[in-house]
Amino acid sequence: MFDAEAMFALARVQLARRVLEGALEAASEANQRLAAGPIEEWDEYIRLTMIEALFASGMNEEADAVIDSAFRALCDRAATIVRPEHQRAFLTRNEEVRQIVELARTRLGKTLPF
Repeated sequence: MFDAEAMFALARVQLARRVLEGALEAASEANQRLAAGPIEEWDEYIRLTMIEALFASGMNEEADAVIDSAFRALCDRAATIVRPEHQRAFLTRNEEVRQIVELARTRLGKTLPF
């Protein structure tokens, strides 16, 4: 059994190759493993990969549900960052975080609560 990072990497490769079924399967597996606990630096990127795989597969409603879940997880994580400048850095310097925030804004009408 592969770990979440390996499944994430496989999903990214499959997306790049446009092997959508394999990308969706690997991304789903990586996201399921996030339920067991955070994977530090990769959480948001793993969630974003799932969103991308769903959109690529034409599963827009499912992608919106994952965007909502990813946005909530992101807000929960940001809320634990005590120093405002560190919280702001987390929300603005990570490309995958910015993409999730932007997708939540444009597709779901959500904004950051801070």
